[in-house]
Amino acid sequence: MRINKILAMAMAMTVVCGGTAPFAADLPEFSITADAADAVETGKLGDDITYTLDSNGTVTISGTGDMYDYDGIITTSPLEGTADKITSVVISDGITSIGSGTFSNCTLIDSITIPNSVTRIRDNAFFACTSLESITIPDSVTCIGNGAFMYCSSLASITIPSSVTSIGYSTFFSCNSLESITIPNSVTSIGVQMFAGCYSLSSITIPNSVTSIESMAFSDCESLESVTIPNSVTSIGSCAFYRTKWLEENTDKTPLFAVNGILIDGTKCSGDVEIPDSVTSIGDNAFCNCNTLVSITIPDSVTCIGDGAFAGCNSLKCYTERAVDKHPKIW
Repeated sequence: MRINKILAMAMAMTVVCGGTAPFAADLPEFSITADAADAVETGKLGDDITYTLDSNGTVTISGTGDMYDYDGIITTSPLEGTADKITSVVISDGITSIGSGTFSNCTLIDSITIPNSVTRIRDNAFFACTSLESITIPDSVTCIGNGAFMYCSSLASITIPSSVTSIGYSTFFSCNSLESITIPNSVTSIGVQMFAGCYSLSSITIPNSVTSIESMAFSDCESLESVTIPNSVTSIGSCAFYRTKWLEENTDKTPLFAVNGILIDGTKCSGDVEIPDSVTSIGDNAFCNCNTLVSITIPDSVTCIGDGAFAGCNSLKCYTERAVDKHPKIW
């Protein structure tokens, strides 16, 4: 009944779109044995890629080339239909990419074997695989897509190999059990919300290859108290460390908290504030909603004022700077 429903939906999609649905020529082909106790399901995940689900809950994926991509809206992975049966995954050598959304919502998967032939893990590949506790990413992988491990709430540790040069946004969003992660020197940017909501993460070392930490990268990492940021980082986005122990403790000691000359938080300031000459830029939303700020003096050293730097500072009455032409508008 479930299979007929999936095929019916795929056919209906073709009519609605007024043409051939994505992958219509390669709609998943299923085969189920008559004996329900030893049920085996097979289907396609790529032009030259097939999968087999055995009665023990193991999916074996074989073939060559890239897996299909599924957006979860118009197209959904055939594995979602049997997500309540899949407990482990073995990907055979020859597969070159793990498709977008392939294992999305397979909540019982606790073991995955990825071969050295895989070079890309695409967007949302393991989205909400909530039983997955660990995974080994081989040295062949160069790219990890957006939200690839998003909501993998049991994932406790992961090592990213030095072969990886690109990691998308929200990759490890809300991986609540993640306690440690190694970021290689090959990575140049920590993306938007990459580790947001990883509230078990207690420490992070940013390698000296990284030049930017994007907005909300570590927001709501409530246990994060040790952060090492190298001099190579020249850009830190809005709320990158919002609601972390590290930021709370540092702003308690230094209300004007700056890293590498970037003033990332001044929300605990009050009264008349003078920014020191060591600051070269004021980050996005750095003083956002700081209602106790009355006046501020910005030195010549500051060459950049981020978006919304003084948004919601309702008590700010006086703003002076030593080089007026540098900052014609600050909010």
